[in-house]
Amino acid sequence: MKMPTQVVARMLREFSELRSRTIEMTAPNSETTDSLIVIVIDDGFLDDSVRGDKHKFELNVNEQGAWKFVSAGKSWRCWKGRGHQDFSIAKCL
Repeated sequence: MKMPTQVVARMLREFSELRSRTIEMTAPNSETTDSLIVIVIDDGFLDDSVRGDKHKFELNVNEQGAWKFVSAGKSWRCWKGRGHQDFSIAKCL
């Protein structure tokens, strides 16, 4: 795929299942944009314990000009009274 947002969008849940989505894209090297870090924060889940999650994707452009995943990670935060309020890999109650 030619657009990094298209690659990342395939990995995310439907927007109708949450209240807000924030997407931040940064290039680790200011001289080139052939490598990106994309952070996606989804918040306000229709769930009794998990409030939201955060995905971190690292992408690079290959020789054919397509964006490919280098790494990916996920963490989540809980609703108040159901566990941690900061993003963590610990489960919510």
